[in-house]
Amino acid sequence: MYILGIDIGTTKIAGVLLEVPGKRMVEAVSVNSEADIPSPHEWERTQNPDVILQKAESIIADLKGKAKGKIACIGISSQMHGFLYVDGDGRSSGPLYTWQDNRAAVPVEPAGKSARELIQDRTGKSVYSGYALATHYYNFLKGLAPDSPYRIVSIGGYLGMRLCGLTEATIDPSEGAGFGLYDPDAGDFCLDEIRSLWGHTDFLPACVSFHYQMGWDGEGVPVFQSMGDNQASFYGAMEGREESLLLNLGTGGQVSLLMDKPPSCLKGLEVRPYPGKCLVVGATLAGGKSFDMLMDFLGDVLSFFGKPLSKREILEIIDKADFHSPPVPLRVEPFFNGTRENPDVRGSIGNIELDNLTTSHLVYAFAEAMVGELKDLLEENSLDRPEILRHIVGSGNGIRRNPLVRRLIEELFHCRLFLSDLKEEAACGAALYAYEGLIKSSVK
Repeated sequence: MYILGIDIGTTKIAGVLLEVPGKRMVEAVSVNSEADIPSPHEWERTQNPDVILQKAESIIADLKGKAKGKIACIGISSQMHGFLYVDGDGRSSGPLYTWQDNRAAVPVEPAGKSARELIQDRTGKSVYSGYALATHYYNFLKGLAPDSPYRIVSIGGYLGMRLCGLTEATIDPSEGAGFGLYDPDAGDFCLDEIRSLWGHTDFLPACVSFHYQMGWDGEGVPVFQSMGDNQASFYGAMEGREESLLLNLGTGGQVSLLMDKPPSCLKGLEVRPYPGKCLVVGATLAGGKSFDMLMDFLGDVLSFFGKPLSKREILEIIDKADFHSPPVPLRVEPFFNGTRENPDVRGSIGNIELDNLTTSHLVYAFAEAMVGELKDLLEENSLDRPEILRHIVGSGNGIRRNPLVRRLIEELFHCRLFLSDLKEEAACGAALYAYEGLIKSSVK
């Protein structure tokens, strides 16, 4: 018997086919989503949901063809915080507004206040820029939401709807909390606050519990409600190591720690819903993208001098280099896409002297900043203690493909790093999560 998982990330779509019992990897595939929609606005980050849908469905069909037996279930992992509008027929009514979209920080009234600030003023609750309800409030205020009746849904929820032929949008706690204005204790959105902003709550997806089966696809395979990619990555990477810290570097970056009862006051960290417990999560907006940006810069320099190299060739050279902390190190602030708390702040390179602005020093400083930003989130909350950080499990290509980053993680966190056993952790987590839901439903 086989289980199938699909992960819709920011830059790629991945799928896995696992054989159970035993959870043996049969096939893993990933493709670049290539769904970005160009925009004249530097704060706008949108994607074409139908391009994503087509590629995801193609991966699912391909993996089904590799199975030599029954497909037991399909699980979905989805990039968090973003959303799209769907009409009464369950079809998209515009683009996917991704978690990187920063319109909620743009002033929308003569007083110069942003949608995010207005939400805070009118409800007393904070919603980060890039979260669905902050982005949607900007659209609502600017008249950009659809004229006809609509609901909002995550891209993973949209895939599930289309696979099952559904017209109603649903959302689980992991993605509901990622939309903002959500009460995890109640398992529902903050309806009074939402009514005070929009006058109604008709646009919200219906809240469902963890392990909710959405329906069946066209071939009768059970499809389970999509899960946020942060929780799905933890599910896939940490099986048997739940007491460890998960450090993920992909397009963004996260540190995730599973806890029964998190500290009452956290600075720069979120408490996210997770089956049976909760995840304490610190998220950065640049993450592995900052190193990717550096590779683009180095490629541009080489091209300028008539010595072009591809990004892959540059990375191969860097992987073989021997880096050491310089006597006078460069200091990089990797806020190239802002921060959750301050979306307008930008990155910088400092502590430059006459003889330390070199390629090797720059590469080292960028890698150190990527890791250090995540370490700082734990340190500020006294969660970097040895009794908590016994091990670190690393996931994401920003760690897997970068020996310098792996070394710096162990040096800065003062503990051993393990790479997760499964590649495409979020897709694997989605498959295992759906399988667990299938087992639970069969026991009832």
